Amino acid sequence: MKTSTMLPCALFGLMTVVFASATWADGPMIRPATDVVKPRPDIVRPNPEVIAKRCLRRVDGNTKKIVRANRHTAARCVVVVNKLQAAGRHRVAKRHARTCMRRISRRSDASIKRNDKICRKCGKALLRLDASELARRVTVKCRISNQEISDSDDRAIAIIRKAMAEIKPSINPLLLGDWTLRSINGQSPQGTEQMSLSFSKTDRVNGFSGVNRFFGPVTWLGAESVRFGPLAMTKMAGPEPLMEQEHFYMTLLQEVDSVFVEMHLLQLLIGSDVVLEYSRNH
Repeated sequence: MKTSTMLPCALFGLMTVVFASATWADGPMIRPATDVVKPRPDIVRPNPEVIAKRCLRRVDGNTKKIVRANRHTAARCVVVVNKLQAAGRHRVAKRHARTCMRRISRRSDASIKRNDKICRKCGKALLRLDASELARRVTVKCRISNQEISDSDDRAIAIIRKAMAEIKPSINPLLLGDWTLRSINGQSPQGTEQMSLSFSKTDRVNGFSGVNRFFGPVTWLGAESVRFGPLAMTKMAGPEPLMEQEHFYMTLLQEVDSVFVEMHLLQLLIGSDVVLEYSRNH
């Protein structure tokens, strides 16, 4: 039973081998996989116009962003500077203004470098595509945009500089009022009438110098730095000692460069030397 079953199978296998050999001799029915040539897709060439538009859009967006930021920074800086000045914090106001100007300059420089990088990369890509005219247009646009950034930088800094120029130290409120001279160069003043000095909110002074009255402007160069004069005087005459003392007093007053003030004490200094000392009138 087993022999009868295996015989047809053996015959079928022998016939398959013979048929395959005969067919291969005539030629292969299927080509080897290594001989299959796949069709190559068409290579899409980049469009120079699209590249140029993309670059110009990036440069234009960056430029508008920086110009807007510079304008906003200058406006905010002026507001803060004015508030600090109103509060009497003049040094802080100037320091803040300088910080704003440095921030604007650094941001503008970084933006110009960014535009240059974009334009160089775009120009090289366009030149590889033989689009020299588009590359030239991108370069020109980059120069114009960088000039806009530079102009916005100059305008913003000019606005801040103008605010800085208007920063003028105001008078210390403790100085306002009338003061009586107690010592002149370490010695008590002569005369029966007390020599005096008065400060007003309008940055002016007036007083009595022993024989004549005087008046004039006072310029505040800082919280304690000051300059008196030019001072004008009346033209009255008096005893020789009082006239000499008056001349000496006015000379010292116009050479004073700083003040020290407490609630009831005022000292005027030349360098580190106290030359005039006053007490507040009650």
